[in-house]
Amino acid sequence: MTHCVRLLLKYPETYKRLADDIRHQFKSPEEVAYDKVRQSLPYLQAVIYETMRMRAATNGVWPRDAPPEGIVLHGYYIPHGVTLCGSIGGVHMNPETWDEPTRFDPERFMGPEGEARKRLVVAFSTGARICPGRHLAMMSMMLTLTHLLLRYDFAALSQPDMHVSYYDEVDDQCRITTGHSRPERDCNVIIAKRF
Repeated sequence: MTHCVRLLLKYPETYKRLADDIRHQFKSPEEVAYDKVRQSLPYLQAVIYETMRMRAATNGVWPRDAPPEGIVLHGYYIPHGVTLCGSIGGVHMNPETWDEPTRFDPERFMGPEGEARKRLVVAFSTGARICPGRHLAMMSMMLTLTHLLLRYDFAALSQPDMHVSYYDEVDDQCRITTGHSRPERDCNVIIAKRF
């Protein structure tokens, strides 16, 4: 969710579209219910999927042993005893799968083709080892982000003394969320309460 808010601040047109969509569907926080959010806010789902594609909560590799009979991948035979590793970041940034993979584009998850692309996001792993909490995580993200954008206005704080935008700099340097050791420099968000 932190990455999602940060990306929304970096892309104000996406933030505005999503906030307008949420505020059109819900006039008060009491109206927000998961089923209604899920059915009426496809753009929210697209933003969440694009955020997970670009900034998965976990990054790394999935080590797996080749099966006893070995396996053929892309025409290469890999014998039993060899450990294979798949990369979440590699899957999510593969230019053969994603047009302009480094561009934040929630539209890629809209419509029928977008629904099919959701299966290509492996932020929760896949197969027998898929995250058992994935549905709870999606529910939490959808409800929390709906409430945040309904109840608050967010804006990026410009800092003219910085030679690089905070939001540009973080893209290349941060893959985890931590507390700030220098909040006077690192807290760059203006939050205004609406309700």
